[in-house]
Amino acid sequence: MGIWGKLNDVLVHQTEPYNAESPPGALASQITPLDSFYSRNHAPIPRIAPEGWRLRVDGLVDRPLELSMDELRRRFPERSVVATLQCAGNRRA
Repeated sequence: MGIWGKLNDVLVHQTEPYNAESPPGALASQITPLDSFYSRNHAPIPRIAPEGWRLRVDGLVDRPLELSMDELRRRFPERSVVATLQCAGNRRA
């Protein structure tokens, strides 16, 4: 297993910020596995400690809110959605 949970055969173009594309074999089925799915980032990926991390919703809201990782997982059920995503960038051309 490579960095960020990706398989070793993803084509890594840059490690910081992390940018990688799916290997051709991963595109053979209609659903690309997460460990082979492309990653495009314009800034470093933060490493967090889940037990101390908080999501804060504030600003132009009626009721500011702060949730822990455990609260997010408890209050909002996990969902699976089939969707098409495409990176529109073309920096290598």
